[in-house]
Amino acid sequence: QTNEQSKNIDNFEAQVAALLSEKNNLASRLETVISEKKVEISKKDALQIALAQARDEISLEAEKARLAAAEADAFELLKVLLMGHGVLAAKFIQNNYAAFVCHFNLLLQSNNYVTCRESIRLLGELLLQRENFSIMMSYISDRENLKILMNLLRCKRKRIQIEAFHLFKVVLQVQLMSHHGG
Repeated sequence: QTNEQSKNIDNFEAQVAALLSEKNNLASRLETVISEKKVEISKKDALQIALAQARDEISLEAEKARLAAAEADAFELLKVLLMGHGVLAAKFIQNNYAAFVCHFNLLLQSNNYVTCRESIRLLGELLLQRENFSIMMSYISDRENLKILMNLLRCKRKRIQIEAFHLFKVVLQVQLMSHHGG
């Protein structure tokens, strides 16, 4: 079952990567069309270009919407897999700790507000699961992870600051307890 889930995740990641690549190709194509058309043209040509650009922008916006939906679905799947299958997820994370933390920290540092905020929440829930105790101890023992959390506390977006603060309180409490033998 774990192999099937891993394959599902790999397939989904490939689909998201393909969507990202397609989005980049569309944006690149739009920039190319605009730069090529910077010569004097007639009104008719200008209108035709404006219509084509509007269509491209609509296509790009539709692509952005599809990408956002794919990202939301991917994140929801990640959450279900990590939280709904605690023991399996813990075993997977322990076996792939460095790669998992590297990728998860990228989510925490995302410029996308929702991705960042939900990643902080998910990390808090994940670390507080009993079966993830050793993962939590490894995570909070790493200075780089703590730097990321502290930078999230400095974020200009208040909700991200609040979520980071709640997570940081847990980290601090666990560290204090481990240093005082509690």
